[in-house]
Amino acid sequence: MKKIILILFPFFSLACSNEITESIPAVNEEYQILDFQYNGIAHSVKYRFNSDSTVVFEDVEMEKLINEMDNEPELVTHINADESVSYYANQEIFRSIKELKADSTVDISTRSYSNACKIVLYENANYTGATRSITNVWRAPSLTIYNNLTGSYLNDKASSVKMESYVGNITVVFYQNENHKGKSLSFDVITQWGSSPIKNIPNLKNYTYRTGFLGLKKKNWDNRISSVNVMYGVKNSF
Repeated sequence: MKKIILILFPFFSLACSNEITESIPAVNEEYQILDFQYNGIAHSVKYRFNSDSTVVFEDVEMEKLINEMDNEPELVTHINADESVSYYANQEIFRSIKELKADSTVDISTRSYSNACKIVLYENANYTGATRSITNVWRAPSLTIYNNLTGSYLNDKASSVKMESYVGNITVVFYQNENHKGKSLSFDVITQWGSSPIKNIPNLKNYTYRTGFLGLKKKNWDNRISSVNVMYGVKNSF
């Protein structure tokens, strides 16, 4: 039996401009295994494809769970430091399990840095096109208040992004809507090999907007970010 380890690289939905039609998967009469984490709990589900390319689950309850995940209005898709993916039903559960604090609850006033972190948004993939650097991100609940170099708004315009922290490990959260609302895509930005914590995302199309498992059309995060927040792990020392 073939085993699939879920890095459910965010890839799905019923989109509009962000839809990508995938080739229909080959019919597979054998059940395959999908492993994933949701709200901190590991799950394993057996599935196969019908001749009409619909998905058949061995466990009806697991099918319901995946459907519920896909329809969560505040689903968090979190990219861990090792690039594995975890899902959370909402921000409250995400922060609790990850032991994160919103930036406003962390005292960095004693630090010598003028800015805690820097996020650079790019209009095109591979860090090209118009750019805008945002520091002190907690002051940017809505990207519509920042203009990029072409004079148009950044809201729903970013295709690639660079993130850097000056105060230790952080988690950067990008939201579907203004004021930190809706579905979100988050990344752990951690120190590696003694360098400052840096995370670069060359193409947001590589990250899906929903769980990316139950359909043939995938809605990705390209041109979808409307607000940003930064969080700090409780266990981080800076």
